[in-house]
Amino acid sequence: MLYNLPAVYEVEGLLDHQLLTKAFQEVVNNYDAFRISFLMDGEVLRQRVLDRVIVEIPVHTVLENEIEESLKNWGSKPFDLSRPPLIRMEIWQTDRQQFLLIDTHHIIMDGMSYVPFFQALSDAYLGKELHADTFSFVDYSHWQQSENQKLARIEQSGFWKSMYSQGIPSFEFPVDFQALTIPDSEGETYFFQS
Repeated sequence: MLYNLPAVYEVEGLLDHQLLTKAFQEVVNNYDAFRISFLMDGEVLRQRVLDRVIVEIPVHTVLENEIEESLKNWGSKPFDLSRPPLIRMEIWQTDRQQFLLIDTHHIIMDGMSYVPFFQALSDAYLGKELHADTFSFVDYSHWQQSENQKLARIEQSGFWKSMYSQGIPSFEFPVDFQALTIPDSEGETYFFQS
């Protein structure tokens, strides 16, 4: 679960399952990051972009009093990085509510990626044509591994090594309260209405 980014959205109205599946498929077809798999080639990790990946969106009926308990474990199933897509989507529904559940692996998306992802999904759901970006993730990967970038990283590495040749300075910031000896990730959820 360390690299999973599960999210749950309460839906206002009802989603058209067939239309959502078609829209999700369009997004996956249009953006190669959703069709990437990762494989070991000896000691080297390789990326492979598949031409086509079929997506499904399961629909589950859940009792209203079981939703909170059921959600505790959702999103903890690990992804097999060799089998795209590294994103899952489900619809959960009760007698009165519908929820859209999305789980992605952090290797293909981060929190900032949700906005363009939802924009593309929404556009496809509304029947708008999606346009692939001028530069794809694969283009970026090739650029990052280019000889010029390797030389730039070596140069930058030299700068930082000289900058911190005497060690990294410690910063002592004033605190309001003593930090926990054993960190935890407990938190609260707040809901806002606009």
